[in-house]
Amino acid sequence: MDIFRIEIITAQERNSAITTVKDVIVSVGGWIVSHQLFSNTSASINFEVAYRAVDSMIDKLERLDLHPTIINDCDRDKDGELMGGVALIFIHDEPEMKRDVPPFG
Repeated sequence: MDIFRIEIITAQERNSAITTVKDVIVSVGGWIVSHQLFSNTSASINFEVAYRAVDSMIDKLERLDLHPTIINDCDRDKDGELMGGVALIFIHDEPEMKRDVPPFG
């Protein structure tokens, strides 16, 4: 299975940008496999989508002013699904969110 990766650097509000990316993935028939938030500075979304849906996904992200940069590309004319990842990097003036992490062990 191929891995397709994109990076999006945006000044859009982070929750809105994450929701938009999720909605685009779902709109082209894909699904979210996992996600990770890194304070309020970045997020990582892992997904699966059909090879033939990649161009539509990229086009929709462009039209929504998210301007993805392809980090790891793949063929687009295969049958089946591929694994994908989106790295979202947020540009803002907010201080980094601090959260207490309880000790474990």
